[in-house]
Amino acid sequence: MSALESCMSPEAVVSRLEQRGIAISERNLRKTARKLGTCRQLGNALFFTEADLEALINSMLVQPKGEDECGSSSAARSGITGSLLTGRQSVDLRERLTSGSRKTSRTSTNSASDVLPFTGRNRS
Repeated sequence: MSALESCMSPEAVVSRLEQRGIAISERNLRKTARKLGTCRQLGNALFFTEADLEALINSMLVQPKGEDECGSSSAARSGITGSLLTGRQSVDLRERLTSGSRKTSRTSTNSASDVLPFTGRNRS
């Protein structure tokens, strides 16, 4: 069998998967295959070999809940892996964050920009 005879179009792959009860759109198949690198592309033409289809199916193995591809938990991905602060660490952190003066807007030293109070007559 030549290499060309074993090639399948995305439409043929979708049809083949539907025969097995797996519903996927051709658009989603193309997107996923490109992302995972489990397809062949020549110009705008996208096609699959049997090996590509096997690799695509094997790459869709579901990870156990709470773990990603590297085996780390969601807490590790979010950076919350350390313990909580102790009482003294908490106090030190609060002092460090609240110490120092607050930054305020600079006052102008140019007397021309000073605002003079209104000295007009009172209207009664």
